[in-house]
Amino acid sequence: MNFDNELPEIYTTGISICSIPRDTAQFVNNCPTTKDEWIKAAKRKNCSAYRNSCIGNYEYHCVINTHINATIEVCAKQKIIHSGFCADFSMSAYQIFSNYMANCSTFPSNHCPMSYPSTDAYKYPGCYELTQMQKTTKDQNTSPSKTTNQPNMYHKNRAFSFQDTMCSIKRTLLTFLLLLARAS
Repeated sequence: MNFDNELPEIYTTGISICSIPRDTAQFVNNCPTTKDEWIKAAKRKNCSAYRNSCIGNYEYHCVINTHINATIEVCAKQKIIHSGFCADFSMSAYQIFSNYMANCSTFPSNHCPMSYPSTDAYKYPGCYELTQMQKTTKDQNTSPSKTTNQPNMYHKNRAFSFQDTMCSIKRTLLTFLLLLARAS
């Protein structure tokens, strides 16, 4: 077997995990809110450089994190976001998901439709604004000496917390239950 041309994916019990999202995930202060800004940021991030690195198409995303207190730029597979929720990136699962704690279908303007591609997240800037509300609330409940620019549940090496893992498990179970309910 020739290992020189192996794809940088890990196979464990039939689940494929590509390293591209993990390697490209980066906290950012702001995400693009127009198509032109999105295109410019996508060119800068250059996700197309990973075209032949893993199975599937890894595209530019700028979305909220699982805890709705930060925004993350990442090269990830596009997902269809369902039920009018904001798209998020899980640092534990290294995937884009619907964030069931961030309902954007009720926003007064630019509300999310019942389904949309995750690469259209820029069309729903209210999702990004939710992170600012979380930060403001947290700042009001925290003394100034404890306030940092980095979300406190992540270490600088992007290690994820137990809480992030539990959120991913809950999200997976909720998705499964929603799919079961629709199938009935």
